[in-house]
Amino acid sequence: MAARAWVTAVVALFGIWIAMSFLAQLTGFFIGLQDYLYDSASENGLLIPDSWRQISDKINGYFESVWSWVPVVVFGSIIIYILIESMRRRPEEVYFD
Repeated sequence: MAARAWVTAVVALFGIWIAMSFLAQLTGFFIGLQDYLYDSASENGLLIPDSWRQISDKINGYFESVWSWVPVVVFGSIIIYILIESMRRRPEEVYFD
């Protein structure tokens, strides 16, 4: 029973790794695009209001704080899953003792 929990956890970690790699690339792309737009706008004389920059910096701060807690939540939930699944007993262990 515990081996199945470990295999499921490893497969889940692999899936989470693929999903997080995609989300990290997507987030980095949009942050880079935003920086490029701000830099090119200032070089070409276009003015982007400071309130927009402050709002986008606040959103980027939220993203960074969420990204810093994701590994803790993921590994904590995987550990809890393995512990709970390892403590479960099969029906034949309970009813046929």
